[in-house]
Amino acid sequence: MKKLIDSKDYGKEKAKPFSVTCYVSKKIKFMMKFNIVPSDKELQYLINSLDSVKNSMDDYMETVYKSFYAFLVNIHKQDMIRMDFSSPYLKYVGNPVTVWKKN
Repeated sequence: MKKLIDSKDYGKEKAKPFSVTCYVSKKIKFMMKFNIVPSDKELQYLINSLDSVKNSMDDYMETVYKSFYAFLVNIHKQDMIRMDFSSPYLKYVGNPVTVWKKN
């Protein structure tokens, strides 16, 4: 999946938004299930992957951005994302987000 996400091939670029949203959503679910706090490098990869497709926003991607932001808040790493007026995360700042409990 990472090869497809990192690919610059035009044919693969068409599938990139779907690939990124699937990868990030599954990664979040996995890390939550096993109480994993990812490294900053791994988080940066997820942020960069989402940033690479933010111009292809749809309802599913919106859900992934919201889940990812909630995950970052939960692990106290929301300072890793860059906030400006074009940030897709801006609408979640100051709004209640679901914070998952660790088992």
